[in-house]
Amino acid sequence: MNKIVNRTLKSSKSTQELTSNIINCLVFKEREKLISYCEKGLPDDLPELRSLIWKINLGYLPSNIEQWDKTLKSQRIAYQNYKNYILQNLEKEIELYKDYKNMTKQQKEELDKKTSKSILEEICKDTNRTHTEMNFFITPVDKNVKFTEEEVIKLVKTRRDCTLKNINEIYKINIQLTHCDIISRILFIYCKFEPMISYVQGMNEIISTIYYCFSFDRDNDDPIDNVEADTFWVFYFLMINLKDLFDQHEDSNDNGISGKLRRLKEILKVIDHKLYIYLGEIKFNFSVIGFRWIALMFSQDFEMVDLLRLWDFLLCRDNKFENCYYFCLSIILMKKEKIMNSKLFEIYGMIQKIQDLNLEDIINNAKFISNKCGKKCKEIMKDDYFNNEI
Repeated sequence: MNKIVNRTLKSSKSTQELTSNIINCLVFKEREKLISYCEKGLPDDLPELRSLIWKINLGYLPSNIEQWDKTLKSQRIAYQNYKNYILQNLEKEIELYKDYKNMTKQQKEELDKKTSKSILEEICKDTNRTHTEMNFFITPVDKNVKFTEEEVIKLVKTRRDCTLKNINEIYKINIQLTHCDIISRILFIYCKFEPMISYVQGMNEIISTIYYCFSFDRDNDDPIDNVEADTFWVFYFLMINLKDLFDQHEDSNDNGISGKLRRLKEILKVIDHKLYIYLGEIKFNFSVIGFRWIALMFSQDFEMVDLLRLWDFLLCRDNKFENCYYFCLSIILMKKEKIMNSKLFEIYGMIQKIQDLNLEDIINNAKFISNKCGKKCKEIMKDDYFNNEI
């Protein structure tokens, strides 16, 4: 908190005023006011504040300010201990690959099955292709290390072409760690921590947003270990809400993607019955937006600067899907006129192209929908809604 107060003095007057109001919310535990400020957007010129609020909103930090330091210390130690255990096992696996080139195809396949090679390859390929419009993720973790232009070009090509040729490149991507390496490591450790879920493509998009946010709460002399541990735990808490959406066995269940889309359609039915009927008549398949919009929380649809602003809005409520539903419907309703005058195949392309809409306009419209929906929509969002209907 002291760091935020000190940094605020260097910020704009509007940021100073907003920060003061938010700190009062935290001190006096005024949750609804805090939600209101988050929905309006946290200041970009004070990333430390956004980092703190995300940790609170996602359940990593308790509401009691006095417990923050203790929580951070204990959770960071717990992660470090578990990470050390996992990495020690990886060191043992590397030894098994010493004679890999001389093995038969069958021997290689058997070895690969009982080690972490395949999952590491999958994670690395995805993280290397995350937010390719940014060079941040392939820059060194050590802020004192600078790559030459030639080194950057070579690293970008290696990473984004995924030309990993030997086993050490898979297990230890680079001696000089980049942010991309840290994200890969967190995802791998999460797989070991939650083996029933393991890794699913798309998790890289979610965790990269969290990691990027927390990275700018780090001073030059701060260890990256703290950012890594905090990212792991916040990702873990967020995945408690999202994990059923990444589990194919849950797809058709009420907690899976199908259940979330049923709720989305029920809310649409409440706020715009005409559009609901029309989409039903043309047999519009909502599943085309389900995973990308709800499970990934639009992390593939916006550039990072807009994504941070959007997640201020999406993640501030206790029901992590509430504002996501409103945001989804906001997009659909803002395209209503075109939808009503287009063919089905045109609608599919149109509905996924949301970059032509202004982010603040979508959010403001989502707030309007929230107010319009009222209690009925909140009932629909409850876990047992469909059971009660039956």
